[in-house]
Amino acid sequence: MANIITDYVSETGRLNLSRLMQNLAGIPRNTFVAQVTLPLLVSRKLWDGELQKKSNTNTLIFSAKDIRAMTSPQVPAQIDENDVSSTVFILRKSRFSATSPNHFLVGRMQPADIVINDYSISRNHAAIVIQPGRLVLHDLGSTNGSYHGPIRLEKDQTQVIKPGDGITFGRLEFILTTSFEFYDQITGQKGS
Repeated sequence: MANIITDYVSETGRLNLSRLMQNLAGIPRNTFVAQVTLPLLVSRKLWDGELQKKSNTNTLIFSAKDIRAMTSPQVPAQIDENDVSSTVFILRKSRFSATSPNHFLVGRMQPADIVINDYSISRNHAAIVIQPGRLVLHDLGSTNGSYHGPIRLEKDQTQVIKPGDGITFGRLEFILTTSFEFYDQITGQKGS
């Protein structure tokens, strides 16, 4: 049976990284890229490869390099799916979405397209908008701010963003990336 990437994405837009990693060997790069046509938001913690032991649990947060090592059948995936600071979101429309097809609402609860359940995220925090030839980050008056790199966007301010850029919502920083870059990062491949 063919792997369908949307099977690994929750209603909140969150990619179930543990399930994806368990099945990644059966998903060729071209299939992954064809199914994930829009950018992804990868937490800075995962992208940069911080390996931290959480103080209140025995759960480890793994870097992309560590995740690659987990594709071996002998090593169980130990990714904390409840930790929003080490997660991946795929831009896609929620079935509850009330916005236009090129407008992706980021917020704390549905009907947001990307639901980040964290105290620092406003109900309607920000939007990522696809415009001809570019992506735009738009702050919607969030309490704890939206940042493009180190620069905080003012209410209703927009900023052009591109793959590789750091984007922060509240206290959580993400890297905007393409499906090509994401696949290569988690598999250790380059353009194969």
